[in-house]
Parts: sequence; C-alpha cells; structure tokens
Amino acid sequence: MSVTWSIQNGILAVTVAGDCIFGDVAQALAEGFADRGYAPQMPVLIDARLSTANPSSEAIHTAGRNLAQTNPQSGTSRWAIVSGEGAHQFGIARMASLTLETFGFHMEVFRDLEEAVRWLTQGRATHG
Repeated sequence: MSVTWSIQNGILAVTVAGDCIFGDVAQALAEGFADRGYAPQMPVLIDARLSTANPSSEAIHTAGRNLAQTNPQSGTSRWAIVSGEGAHQFGIARMASLTLETFGFHMEVFRDLEEAVRWLTQGRATHG
C-alpha cells in the first residue's frame, strides 16, 4: 500500500497504489493542504489507477465528511479521481464522487489521467 502526494503544475496530486485505507488518503490530502505550496481553490487530483482498495460505502461517506471538515474550500475547487480500467474500480470511484458531491465537492471521475488534468486546469490560471 502506498499513498503519496505532491503539488505539480498547480494541482495537488495524490497517488494511491495497492490496498489502502481511506484514512491514508485523507492524511495525504491534509498534508498537502497544510503545505505552503498549496493555494486556496487549487484543483485536486486523486490518481487511483493502481489502487486495489475495496472500501465500503460507509467508509467512503466517513472519508467525505472528514475531508469536508478539513478542507473548507472543497466546494470552490475542482476534484478529479482517475480510476483503474475495471468496471469495479470505476464504480468505486463513481460512488466516492457522488458521496463527496453531497458534501459540496465539485468532482468528476475519469479513466484517463491526461483527460482529468485537462479538465482540472480548464479555464484557470496556473497556481504556484
């Protein structure tokens, strides 16, 4: 299991590999939000193409609530999840997206990383 984060080209990027716990993703996001390179309204990319996690809907709901509490600007920035190729992985990403939208996140799910980055950077000046 591996969860890493970085700020690249004005995007807070979190990469997830293996069977991770959603708390690890939330921790990586919290670290990114606290970094001096993070700017309010910076888009967030969660690259879960290598994730093998199978979270419950309850775990996703709890993570969404926690993210909304730790990132009060969640509704003012774009968030993208890039899922693996399998239908199951895409379904988990879609469930996460729909759940997080109830907490005010502006989120989309993609299978293609470049498409997600284009969507995140569409119509905005680059941060950092």
